[in-house]
Amino acid sequence: MRNRIRRLGENNILKVIAVLIVLLVIPTLLFMHSKWNNKQMQSPAQSTDPSVTMEDFAASPSNQGDVLGNAITPEPETEATTTEAVNPIETTEAPAQNPSETEPEEVDKVEYVDLIAVGDNLYHLSITNAGKQPDGTYNYDSIYENVKSFISEFDIKVINQEIPLTDDSSKWQGFPVFGGPIQAVDAITDAGFNVVTHATNHSMDQGKDTALKELEYWKTKKDVIVSGMYTSQEDYDNIDIGEYKGVKVAFLNYTYGLNGYSVPKDAPYLVKTLNIDRVTEDIAKAKELADIVIVFPHWGEEYITTPNAYQKDMARRIAEAGADAIIGCHPHVIQPLEILTTSEGKEVPCFYSLGNFISNMPRGERCVECMAHLRIKKDGGNVSIDYVEAIPMVNYYTPNFTDYTVYMLSDYSDEIAKTHRNTDVTPRYVEAFFNNVFTTRYYELGSSED
Repeated sequence: MRNRIRRLGENNILKVIAVLIVLLVIPTLLFMHSKWNNKQMQSPAQSTDPSVTMEDFAASPSNQGDVLGNAITPEPETEATTTEAVNPIETTEAPAQNPSETEPEEVDKVEYVDLIAVGDNLYHLSITNAGKQPDGTYNYDSIYENVKSFISEFDIKVINQEIPLTDDSSKWQGFPVFGGPIQAVDAITDAGFNVVTHATNHSMDQGKDTALKELEYWKTKKDVIVSGMYTSQEDYDNIDIGEYKGVKVAFLNYTYGLNGYSVPKDAPYLVKTLNIDRVTEDIAKAKELADIVIVFPHWGEEYITTPNAYQKDMARRIAEAGADAIIGCHPHVIQPLEILTTSEGKEVPCFYSLGNFISNMPRGERCVECMAHLRIKKDGGNVSIDYVEAIPMVNYYTPNFTDYTVYMLSDYSDEIAKTHRNTDVTPRYVEAFFNNVFTTRYYELGSSED
């Protein structure tokens, strides 16, 4: 009996041990199996180990089946996996996307290049003297300070340099044979002007050597184009072209004459004179190289506010030759804007005269001036002038000839007018005179309305 009881006790102990094994070991094995199986079924794209690649995953023996020898069915791609697959850093070709999610196709942007041009930069001797500083140097920044901010908004800024400039003060002269200070170059470029038309009736007033030396000084100014006067035959034969926002603009400048002087025989390239055959040839060449061609003739009768027959005839010839715009100087007073229509139906704006920019000339009408504004539109491969405008300005100087400057009419007040040498040059006078000459102050090309 004791032996039986002992065996029963031993059997109970074994049963308890067996139950414990079942309760403890089997769940542990099942847990470990489940964890191992999940690890093997994890997608490589979801792996946190950056060294794991698809190639490595496919070569893994564990990918052939689970621990029980069953084949593994790949899990379907999740949204996160799809997002990673189209990441441009990780793939060279993105799958097709919903049209509503795609970026809009890039189209050619419409670009605008804005040009302004002003009239004669004419330093009389009193203007030259007014630039003398207390330390004996000369500075002319004040002439341009009141328009500097306004013109800074434009891409192309043209000024007509009426007279030769030199560092030889013995040649600083006034009417009738002019010569001005070379320091004007610094003031002009510091103000922001980047195109200078220089073929005028005064171009040869101080002779060849002075002209050549001045032109060399202009070349030291970065990104400034000087047109109409040249230091070599090669430069003379080339076309003056600037590029702005991808638009190439050609500048052609000529003078009607040289006040009885002539271009030196040993330097025939110094100044371009206004000859229709030469102009036509230059325009044809320019049209092959540039998108827009602008002609700047120095022409007309002084102090007359209407263009003469010669100007009108020449303007039409220039337009027919292919110019896109014409901007004139020389008369020292403003002359109107006219929209010429060629035989092919092309509209060509022509500003016959912008008047003075700076001078010491008396009389109110010679203090009223124009800034020409052309807007060039680039729409894909098409480039054209689509808008022109005449903007009024005022040539200002004091009765004691010590202060010279230029104002936009919009900045010119009655209070300022009271200190002008010509007291009749009030804002109301300037506006009335300007409107009388510029019956067309702005024009949209391609539009039937002014």
